Amino acid sequence: MDKKQTKNKQKLFITPGLINPLYLHSKEVFKIAEIIYNQIFELFPSLKSIYDYFMDISKLMIKLEIPLSWFTPVGLNLTQHYLKSKINKKSISMGSKNKTLVLREFEDEINNSKQIQAIIPNIIHSLDASHLIKVINSINRGHGDAHYNMDSLKYIIPVHDCFGTHPNQLGLLEETVKREYI
Repeated sequence: MDKKQTKNKQKLFITPGLINPLYLHSKEVFKIAEIIYNQIFELFPSLKSIYDYFMDISKLMIKLEIPLSWFTPVGLNLTQHYLKSKINKKSISMGSKNKTLVLREFEDEINNSKQIQAIIPNIIHSLDASHLIKVINSINRGHGDAHYNMDSLKYIIPVHDCFGTHPNQLGLLEETVKREYI
């Protein structure tokens, strides 16, 4: 979705439509997000409990002025410590072209809203990364079902939380991905 400024300075979000682009005001985008949010937590109430737990922990750590830290399933210690910052923009002219240089200066104060907004995505990303490491380590150790030749899986293509390999090795990769996820 792209953003566009209208004459009265109200932001419009542009999204593809069936024939023409669809323009949505920020209130409409918020309403769509609210519907999705409510549906997810209505369908998966236990997910709401986990979500609330992480939000409450984030708020508690902010009150205590402590950065958020956790260990991933593979033992990596991560710390989320977003700081407030000031942005300084400098315009630079090079010949006939103008460039804007953006300098960010970090302060010693925790950015409370960023700490809260980032906790869920950061935990999910750290779990995805741990899963990737566990899949690759399992394949390198040669663990798996006896009917697969572990030595023959030499090529694995990871992209975020997705995996690929040669078609004749998909069964091995699928079994390993499922086993390591569990």
